[in-house]
Amino acid sequence: MFGKFVEKEGAFQIRVGDIDLHNDSAIILQLMLVAGSVSKKVVDSFCAGDPILKNLWKILNTSQHFFLSHNYSMNGFLDHFETEFADEAELSSMVLGLRDIHRLYVQRGIPIQLGDPFAVMIKQFLDASTAETNNCGLFWMKMKRFQKR
Repeated sequence: MFGKFVEKEGAFQIRVGDIDLHNDSAIILQLMLVAGSVSKKVVDSFCAGDPILKNLWKILNTSQHFFLSHNYSMNGFLDHFETEFADEAELSSMVLGLRDIHRLYVQRGIPIQLGDPFAVMIKQFLDASTAETNNCGLFWMKMKRFQKR
């Protein structure tokens, strides 16, 4: 990581040639969340040509905004995601998975199998957050499996 991200004149500069998206993804996504709050143009240029990274940024950005403006409830979180992404064609499979998580798994306790990797990731986060708050940090470590699919 050393030297890949440099703060210069009040801005982060990224040495793109030194970046390994799989190993450096956690810090990149954190920087993108901060940058996206300031300028969506940065995120659009960084994620250009990589729809998985772009969709992952959308999910994390939506989560961040939800947690900043709402009290957490699993139902509220899932409702917010379903509404937020209802019109996004590339995330329609995730939205269907979230509906299953919400209506079957959360409300009725029925075990479910999900096909969409983003829905699986969100369900893993929800499971970790219900068991113990400290588990949420472990979730990010497990996310590497998702990125290398």
